[in-house]
Amino acid sequence: MTNLLQSNEIKIAVIGTDISYIKKELEEISRKLDEMGTHYLTITEFLIFKKGEWATVRNVVYGLVSLILTSVIAAGLFLMLNR
Repeated sequence: MTNLLQSNEIKIAVIGTDISYIKKELEEISRKLDEMGTHYLTITEFLIFKKGEWATVRNVVYGLVSLILTSVIAAGLFLMLNR
């Protein structure tokens, strides 16, 4: 019984230290956000930036994939018609 009690006390102590570390981390994050002030992006600005940034890459990848698929289809038709 005492072993179980000691085990529970140890678990509670570990949980307590974890909570104190989490509180410290939250305070540090809050302090950093306060220091940043208006130097951060809103969600809307981030989504617009993200969409614009990757649009060119997406178009290039789609173009290459369509070129490869077109060549595979053309080669298949060529092989089928020449037999």
